[in-house]
Order: sequence, then C-alpha cells, then structure tokens
Amino acid sequence: MKQIAASFAILAALAFVSCANEQKKTEPVKADKIEEGWISDNEFRVKVSGETELSSTDQESLQKASEAAAVKKARETVVKNFVTTRMKQSQGAGTYAVIALSIDRDFREIIEGGKIIVKTFDNGDKKCSILYSIEKSGLKQMVENQKK
Repeated sequence: MKQIAASFAILAALAFVSCANEQKKTEPVKADKIEEGWISDNEFRVKVSGETELSSTDQESLQKASEAAAVKKARETVVKNFVTTRMKQSQGAGTYAVIALSIDRDFREIIEGGKIIVKTFDNGDKKCSILYSIEKSGLKQMVENQKK
C-alpha cells in the first residue's frame, strides 16, 4: 500500500513539474543590433541566399560554389540598394541604368572588398545564406551625396 501511495506522490509531483514548465514560455530573443541596411554611416549590410546548380558529391566544392553565388548576389543587391538611394536623393539625375553604372564604377572596390559576417548552408550544401557587410569611412554620405 505504501508503494502505491509513493507511486501516486511521484506521479503527482511529475505532473506538477511538467505543468509548471509549460507555464514558463519565454518570448523569442530579439537582436538589439540591426542586421540589414545601414548599420552606421560607415557600414552597410545585406542578407541574401545563393544556390548552385553544381552536381557533385564533394561537400567542399558545393559549399564554395554556393558561397560564390551568394556573394555575387550580395554584391548585386548592394548596388541595387545604392542605386535606389541615389535616385531618391537626386531626382532627375538620370536613368536607373546610368546611375547603376556610376555606382558600380565608384563603389566597385568597396563592394568587392566586403566580408561575410554570417554564413549557413542548406539543401545539401547547394544553398548558402550570408550576411554581407561593406565598410568605408563616410560611406553613407558618399552614396547619398554622390561624392567620393
């Protein structure tokens, strides 16, 4: 009889603990730091994913190819963002294509010199997601004011 009572006591305690744990749901942690766009007047970041068509069983080759696709897409995304910014700042300054060529020429070294902050692989390493950052002193002003 004592064993049955002890068993019920243990079950009751377990039920209480499991119910108590269910009530302690926490909110997801939100990052205090901005991940995309203008981080400061000197730094700009984009989040992109790139995928490779490469058919290989070599994990390293797949990762390199998907990372290269992601970096290419990140650089293109930075150019698009900078063109949009410049078009807003300079109404009537030219067509999208003309401004895109100007941005590419003026910021090529800075954009190509960017770095990957975060990198993850999915889909059997065929897909790479990155957070790409470019930095230069006064970068935001250079983009907005067309000054280099």
